Amino acid sequence: MDGSMLRSMNILAIIPARGGSKRFPGKNVVHFNGVPLVGLTAEIASKSGVFQSVCVSSDSEEILTVAQQYGANYVHHRSDMLAGDTVQLSDVCINILNDAASQGQTFDAFAILTPMNPLRSVEDIQSAKELLVETGADGVISLARHTHSPQRALAIRHNRIEQYFPSEELETYKTEEPLYYHDAAIVLMRTAPFLDTGKLYGSNVVPYFTPSSRSVNIDYPIDLEWAKFLFSQTHPQ
Repeated sequence: MDGSMLRSMNILAIIPARGGSKRFPGKNVVHFNGVPLVGLTAEIASKSGVFQSVCVSSDSEEILTVAQQYGANYVHHRSDMLAGDTVQLSDVCINILNDAASQGQTFDAFAILTPMNPLRSVEDIQSAKELLVETGADGVISLARHTHSPQRALAIRHNRIEQYFPSEELETYKTEEPLYYHDAAIVLMRTAPFLDTGKLYGSNVVPYFTPSSRSVNIDYPIDLEWAKFLFSQTHPQ
């Protein structure tokens, strides 16, 4: 790997942190080891040395202020159109990148660092960047393996249990393909191919596998407690 290539890439970190979470109100500013989740994300992004700019995107002045206190140097005030709970992250990123370009700021690549994985490390971010350069891929997405195969999912319909996937589509347990989920640690995309398609997933996106000991995605209060437990296992008092 050419170290100069790594250094020459101009990369923007985007921290999406909408104010109106319904499943876990106020989750972006809840504390993890004494630091608000959005602040911890801004801090890790800054410490990684990967990004030329760290952007926080929110409709909440509190969130924007907290992120700036911990290292975010680019504030994106979301419009009402981008503040709803059905808004796609890809639309937010397109808006930010276009706004930046209109101000003369262009980026070779950008990362999405949600505050929902407080166990993300500086090394995760650096390794994802190295992987992007080494593979020549359009993007890198962090993944963790499903511990229980979603291919065996069950649904309740009319108060009766049914297989979610038709039985004829299921393979035997031993031959099931391993499946993964995005663990909220990092998405790193080259700007040009992303703006061409508007999609974060594609045929030229490669995986970065996050260790299970750091794979969390905080959607509910119990997820925060699980993250604290995992942290305690590697950082004993």
